[in-house]
Amino acid sequence: MVSDVGGKRSGVADRAGDGGDGDHNIDNIPVGSAHPVRPRPLIRMVGILVPRFRRFALSLPAPILLILVAGLPRLINLGSEHLWFDEAFQWLVSQPKTDLWKAIIGDTHPPLWGLIQAFNLQLFGGSEWTFRLPSAVAGIASILMIYLLALALKLSKRAAFIAGMIAAFMPGLIYFSQDARPYSFLLMSVLICLWGALRGNFFVYLAAAVAAAYTQNTGLIYAGLIGLSMLAVHRKKRGMIFLCGVALLIMYAPWIPILIHQARAVAESYWVAPLNIGSFIKAGFDTSAGTRIPQFFQIPVVAGWGGLTMISLVVSRRWLFRRRALPFWAVFIGSPVALALYSVVVSDVYIYRALLPSGAMIAILWGGAISKLKGEHFKIFSSLTLFVIALSIFSYYTTESRADLNQILAPLREKWQEGDGIYFSNATSAIMFNKYLRLHERDFRIAPLPGSIMNITTDVKTAFGLSTLESAPDKLPFRRIWYVGGLSPFSSEMEWTRYLTIARKASYLHAWGGIHFRNFIILYTP
Repeated sequence: MVSDVGGKRSGVADRAGDGGDGDHNIDNIPVGSAHPVRPRPLIRMVGILVPRFRRFALSLPAPILLILVAGLPRLINLGSEHLWFDEAFQWLVSQPKTDLWKAIIGDTHPPLWGLIQAFNLQLFGGSEWTFRLPSAVAGIASILMIYLLALALKLSKRAAFIAGMIAAFMPGLIYFSQDARPYSFLLMSVLICLWGALRGNFFVYLAAAVAAAYTQNTGLIYAGLIGLSMLAVHRKKRGMIFLCGVALLIMYAPWIPILIHQARAVAESYWVAPLNIGSFIKAGFDTSAGTRIPQFFQIPVVAGWGGLTMISLVVSRRWLFRRRALPFWAVFIGSPVALALYSVVVSDVYIYRALLPSGAMIAILWGGAISKLKGEHFKIFSSLTLFVIALSIFSYYTTESRADLNQILAPLREKWQEGDGIYFSNATSAIMFNKYLRLHERDFRIAPLPGSIMNITTDVKTAFGLSTLESAPDKLPFRRIWYVGGLSPFSSEMEWTRYLTIARKASYLHAWGGIHFRNFIILYTP
């Protein structure tokens, strides 16, 4: 029950301060007052409902309360933003007209999430809200797992509940719970895998390890390191742990040839920048504090998250440095280090999104620290925690991250005429705008230009039906041509200006500078 989390409540305070009986306002009217001041109906209603809601919330079991609290920031505004490129890519992968298997092979991820989303779209349709719903559900379940993990680490119920509440409002976890890509499901799978390892439930560990490995490639790293840490925690069950490892490799073996094919396909065109110490550290903040932080908030947010985490490591040293906490370390530090080593030695694959489970461990650290502190130290640490999370949440909900594609593309949809055609400067724009332009109903081609983005494989182009335009625009069999231009975010300002100068000579221009890409639309009449 949650009522034991916050400690014992004062019976005097319950009687005198909560107003639960609804008649305290009348009793407090001064005797002999000529004009007694009665509270307004709305104020009186709030005075009655708030204490009752508080008592109701505290009467709920902690897991139920955490699920309800976690659901609010994840389900609200779930469909308010348009799909960004990776989501649009996933949307196309999951379309009935797409060659699903070829698209999955052409991607850089295992097949499980693509299959889940394909089933989801068939069942609930393709709105932004329903498309992101599986991620939101996985994100809510992850908050419950944070609570259960803290208990499995032998922390108190109070510490576990605090950890769950912190995780519920971590912007990094909220963001990926509202993103239709596989990272929230990866988070849930890894947390379940970790819980199974801590509890010695090898069936749960194996099932979750397979799910994580087939969701995202880093899932195999997480599952492997958790398995190795189990050898030290469960010494008497090393035989069973060895069998779980063998079973995991056998079940993952069919995907290994395809994984090698994917690695070769993206070896020359993968967009990930080389790893450095800055990007290594930044991944921890991006997965916890989030990426939507205005420049003038970055210093206090980064200092707050980093400082509280370092203090938590010191305060929580008693349980952190026990043998039982080794699986925790395997997720928190081991997996980021392993991925970093692979990126340095083999290939640049260090993507912060894949390290979401590591960032989630911060919630357990903070929850454990708060539960251990007392007196002034407790007040200071708790106040700083609330301030840092509140500042991060404020930044998350007030920072613009995406342009309104519906508004941007409205002129093209409204002015489209029979006999018109579209060609794109890159496949990225064609994929990103497919849903909003309903390209399957229009005649379009890809016409790659210097400086454009073409970071997709041949398998993906074939699966999506993207054909490259070879002839010049004035030789196209269209009465009018819509040209959607897009440059790489790394293109120079001079190059961008040159494209705009050409564009302004066309009969119609709608140009904008996006967060991810610089784009413009031209209506050209041959």
